[in-house]
Amino acid sequence: MIDAKKLAEKMFSTERLHALLQDHARILSGFVPTLKGAELMPMLFLINGEKQVALPCPLPEEKHETMFKLGMFVGRARLIVMAVVFVSEAWKKEMSVAESVRMAEHFLPPSKCPDRQEIISMTGRTVDGRVAIALAPIQRSGAASGLGKWTFSEPGKKVEDNLLRHFFNGYARASRAEILHPPE
Repeated sequence: MIDAKKLAEKMFSTERLHALLQDHARILSGFVPTLKGAELMPMLFLINGEKQVALPCPLPEEKHETMFKLGMFVGRARLIVMAVVFVSEAWKKEMSVAESVRMAEHFLPPSKCPDRQEIISMTGRTVDGRVAIALAPIQRSGAASGLGKWTFSEPGKKVEDNLLRHFFNGYARASRAEILHPPE
């Protein structure tokens, strides 16, 4: 009997996922200052073996639905995807458990908090659901911008990610449909 988890780890290891985020972090650390204060367009990188395809990925309010549809598009195109990395600007707010509960009760997102931190967020996910995350604060000064120190999730530590899960749900649905009902 085939152990699916061992096979997935062999095809695209957790170590490789974390190394991929570190490579992207190095590239972004050099790229962000060239933006001269402009926003970074969200990007989705599709990884198949050693090859990567970068897709500009501006997300509307319905970002989970959009990511699901993008996964279906990639699945229908019969692209083999072993992992994806999503990079975007985001807002982060450090808070206590009590603050977190209060914010949830009042539906206050981090982007509305006065003491929020602007960051670059990078999330990687393998086709079998292993997730790694990296964050770096954006440091702006007039028209110039740069990145602070990157923080990476610990290898092997369980990390949740809903957005890329929606991508792979769409990818799986379209891929199964293509297998069951191939185009004429």
